[in-house]
Amino acid sequence: MTTYASAREFFEAARSAAIEVARYNERVSRMEQTEGLRGAPLSSARGGSRRDVNGMSRVDARIDLEAAERRHIEEDYALIDRAASVLFGLTQRGDGGADALLGWREAKVMDLYYLEAMAWRQVASVMGMSERWCRNAARVVMDLADAYGIEKVIAGLGAAQP
Repeated sequence: MTTYASAREFFEAARSAAIEVARYNERVSRMEQTEGLRGAPLSSARGGSRRDVNGMSRVDARIDLEAAERRHIEEDYALIDRAASVLFGLTQRGDGGADALLGWREAKVMDLYYLEAMAWRQVASVMGMSERWCRNAARVVMDLADAYGIEKVIAGLGAAQP
């Protein structure tokens, strides 16, 4: 697993992974939409055409893409999952992480910006807070992760606990 110099570097990597996964999923979805069922040709001519009348080359292209990207996408998902644990605890149900230490709003701001890859204005709109408040909340979460360390934040251990 990659080590990061700071919480900001870690969360920026998670954001990049989230963007890559979204683009990959969109690409696969577009490829699947072009596959579809093909009817038999209406012409009675039966030549030796090498034309892909049933669209299997599109299916093959998607399968090849999925195979080529599988390891990279799995790594991206693992990083996103780890970042979600920093925000919401190991079970990602608020039993640890920034959620337990600072509160749900701060953790959710980080989730929306870094793991859902929303723009700050979208995060502010969803949260019903100002962009400035949201950016400050993100800074507080990152300061917390830098001060205590990722593992302690995941466990929900603050300064008062050993």
